[in-house]
Amino acid sequence: MLRCALFVGLIVISTISKAQKEYSNWYFGRHCALSFNNGYPEPLPEGSNIHDGASISDSLGNLFFYTDGEVVYDRLNRPTPNGMGLFGTHIATQGNIIVKLPLSDHLYYLFNVFNLASGNIPGTGLSYSVFDIRLNNGYGDIIEEQKNIPVDLPLSGYALAKITAVRHKNNRDIWIITRNYPGNNFYSFLLSPEGLSTVGKISQSLINLANNNSTEECYGEVNISPDGTKLAATYLNSKHVEYGNFNTETGKYYPLFIFQPDTTCGSPFGVRAPTGLEFSPDSKLLYLCHGYGSINFSECSKIHQFDVSVADSAIVKQSEYIVGVGISGGLQTGPDGKIYGGLFDDNMLTVIHNPNQKGPLCNYSFRSVPLGNGNRKYSWRLPQMLQKYFSYINYTAECINQSTLFNPNIYPAPDSVYWNFGDASSGVNDTSTLLNTSHVYHTPGDYSVSLISYWPGGRSDTSVKVISVLPAPFPNIGDTAFICKGDSVALESN
Repeated sequence: MLRCALFVGLIVISTISKAQKEYSNWYFGRHCALSFNNGYPEPLPEGSNIHDGASISDSLGNLFFYTDGEVVYDRLNRPTPNGMGLFGTHIATQGNIIVKLPLSDHLYYLFNVFNLASGNIPGTGLSYSVFDIRLNNGYGDIIEEQKNIPVDLPLSGYALAKITAVRHKNNRDIWIITRNYPGNNFYSFLLSPEGLSTVGKISQSLINLANNNSTEECYGEVNISPDGTKLAATYLNSKHVEYGNFNTETGKYYPLFIFQPDTTCGSPFGVRAPTGLEFSPDSKLLYLCHGYGSINFSECSKIHQFDVSVADSAIVKQSEYIVGVGISGGLQTGPDGKIYGGLFDDNMLTVIHNPNQKGPLCNYSFRSVPLGNGNRKYSWRLPQMLQKYFSYINYTAECINQSTLFNPNIYPAPDSVYWNFGDASSGVNDTSTLLNTSHVYHTPGDYSVSLISYWPGGRSDTSVKVISVLPAPFPNIGDTAFICKGDSVALESN
C-alpha cells in the first residue's frame, strides 16, 4: 500500500484570544526587541534597554512598557516620568518580572531582585513597584509612593537573583517565588486582587548557602513547569541542579533530589556550570544550559535535556542528552512554544523547535533567529513570561484521503473544546468537539486549523495553525513493466 511520508510537528499558538499575547514582545540585552505577534520572532525597532529585563503588552500584543531593571520605558521607548532608579540590576540571572494584578485592567506589578554581588543591597534585595497604564497621558507610569516597595522575608537574609512566577491553582492569583541567602529556603508570596501578601510561605531547599559561599553561587535560575507541579533551580558555583514538586494551591515546594549535569569540556578553559533552565511545554522534559559562553567562545556552552516525567534521580540522570552547543546564561520558552537562548555579545538567537520531543527530535537550530540590524547584542537571558493558560496543537499530517490526527496539549484541562479544520467543503465534518480527534482532507493544500478551549468562568483561548496536506504519491515504475497474472510487486514512494 502506498503511503505518504509521516510528518510530526509541535504546532503552537499563533492567534490567541484574551490574555496570551501579554508576553509577545521581548525587550532584552542591548537594544534587542522581538515580536511574536505573527506566531514567530521578528525584530522590532531598537529598544532603549541596555540590560536584560522584562516587558508586558496588552492582550492583543500591543506593547505597554518594558524595563531593563533600572529604568522603565513606555511603548515609544521613552523613560516614564517616575520610571528611573529602580532597585534592579543589570547582572542578575533572574532580576525582574512583570505580572498583571489579578482582576485589574490597568495595574501591573514589577518585581525586582538586586544582585548580591553588586553590593549595597537595598533592604532584603526584593522589591516591587506598581505601574498604572492610565497615567502619563495613557503611556503609563509607576504610581507615586508605590515605587521600590521593599518585601520583607520571613527569615533573615537576602533574596537571591532567582525570581519566577506561576499561577495559583485557582487560575486567578499568582505566586511570586524567590530564594534566600544565606540559608536554605525558598519563599512564595501570593499576589491577589487585594495586592501582594506580606506573609511569605517558607519551603526548605536541599542546598544550604552559607554566608561565606562564593557570590557565584548566587547565579542561576529557578523555574516552575507549565503545569505548575515541578520546580528546579541551578547553582553556578557548586554545579548543582535542585529538583522537586511544587503545589500551586499552597505555594509550597517539596524537594526531591540534587543532580549534576555533565560539566566536562574539552577546552583549556575547563568545566562549565549550569545556570539557565527551562521545562518543555508538556512539563516532561527539563533543559539546562551553562553560565558562560560568547560568540567567540561557544564550544563549552552545552545544552542538556533530561526526562523528568518520572521523579527518580537515577532515571533523570541516565536520561541526559546533549542537545547541542551554543546557548549560555538563560533559557526561555517563547509564546510559540519553542525554547530560545543565545550567546553573549551575539546578534542571533538559538532555538529548540520541538522541545516536547526527546533527543535529536527536539530539532535544535544554532544561531537561526536574527535580532536585526544596528547595535543589538544578546547579554545573558531573555524576558520571563507568566504561563497562565496554554493550548498547543499537536498533529500528525498525512496525505489526502487519510486521517490527519489531532492531539492537543492543553493546561489546565478544559471543560470543552471546539475544532474547526478549515475544510469547508467537508460540510458537517469540518468541526469536532472531541479533545483528541481526526479529519480526512480530500484536496491537497494548506488548511488553517483552529482550536477553541473553554474553561470555567467564561475563559476561552483560540489556537490557530496552518497545516499542509500532501497529494497522494504517484509511483514511477519506469517506461515498461510486466507483471504476470497471479504475481505481485512492491512499490515504494520517495
